Amino acid sequence: MRGLTRALVVGGAGFFGGRLVEELEARGVETTVLDQRGGDLVVDATEVDLTAAIDGRGVDAVFQLAGTGLVPTSLAEPLGDLWRNAGTTLAALEGARFARRPPVVAYVSSAAVYGEGREMPMREDHPLEPVSPYGISKLAAERYVALYAQLYGVPAFSVRPFSLYGPGQRKLVVYDLLVRLLGGEDPLVVGGAAEVSRDFVFVADAARSLAALARSAPARGEAYNFASGRRTTLGELVSSLLAATGLAPEVRFTGTVRPGDPVRWDGDASLARTLGAAFDTTLEDGLRLTVEWLVGSRQRDAVA
Repeated sequence: MRGLTRALVVGGAGFFGGRLVEELEARGVETTVLDQRGGDLVVDATEVDLTAAIDGRGVDAVFQLAGTGLVPTSLAEPLGDLWRNAGTTLAALEGARFARRPPVVAYVSSAAVYGEGREMPMREDHPLEPVSPYGISKLAAERYVALYAQLYGVPAFSVRPFSLYGPGQRKLVVYDLLVRLLGGEDPLVVGGAAEVSRDFVFVADAARSLAALARSAPARGEAYNFASGRRTTLGELVSSLLAATGLAPEVRFTGTVRPGDPVRWDGDASLARTLGAAFDTTLEDGLRLTVEWLVGSRQRDAVA
């Protein structure tokens, strides 16, 4: 079990990064955030920038969450997507490599590295066949993590979250549907087929688990799934959102599947669980907390 008293969170102003910062600080970890939203980090940050940040603060861990998070963006700008995901990760690894005391590097990848689900639930040894530039760039970054651990002895590992959601998220399917539901859309037109499935992971569970693995993972370049183990269809998700909001509009599914999106996903997080990870928040509880946050934020915005 490694000590963790100081941490650097690259991309710490984002949805997952922000929740991770809260989790680390609640555990008494002195945390520094680098993120382009705060003006501290541009997307082409170099190893010089990160080495200075690592050495200057004497951190025990670097959490690399900076990068893109949307498949459509990667389809439109594949080169930019590659640099933001793999390039920034490589810079973080170089920073750790040349630090006087190399910290553990925890890279947040994505289940998009798997592509279409073949064997359910999907374990870490599932074939890696991305179906989008986003998935390929995430996998490229993972390969650098493994290489630096093997070639230079940098303690490093990757995690592969499935579909993260929760308070603070302002994009993707849960947020999009909630905004339109609370806005009174009727009929509610849902892009996609009702049978498309995902494994939804509550963000607070993911943050706690990532902090735990930073202490307990062997960090030899390996990867871990972050998954609830529950497959939820788009139809089931919509029904759960209606229950969470108490609304009952007519629902229509377009029946289409976007290019680059797998049809079904559910993950096996047994490996991460053995090291202290836990993904126990039910979808119903997670959606309730997300609805409460969104309603509260809309009320605050209205007052402001």
